[in-house]
Amino acid sequence: MRNAAKKEPIPSEGTVNILPLVVADLHAREKVGIVKYGTPLQANNGRDALMDAYQEALDLCMYLRQAICERYCQPGYLHKDGLMYLEPEQEKPSGPQPIFEMDGYGAQRFVGFKEE
Repeated sequence: MRNAAKKEPIPSEGTVNILPLVVADLHAREKVGIVKYGTPLQANNGRDALMDAYQEALDLCMYLRQAICERYCQPGYLHKDGLMYLEPEQEKPSGPQPIFEMDGYGAQRFVGFKEE
């Protein structure tokens, strides 16, 4: 079974250098901030940067969980014992099957894949 906590392998050579993309995104975000707030982000601006960053991190978690759910949460799954199971009358999709646990708030938590 593949687990979300499992260490990923060393990456192979890719196709696109990511740093220039991030730098361009940062410059674009700075322009958005200047339009929205009238100034670029600066130290000692009266806001709690740690709380701002924490709230942004929570938003990131929500967007990541949304993307995981949109990719792996499929109709036809039953939820019991904190895991997702295919309904008996459904055909089993091909490929690795996602495994989810239910947290104490009734939300699904992706934990990995069940290998065929």
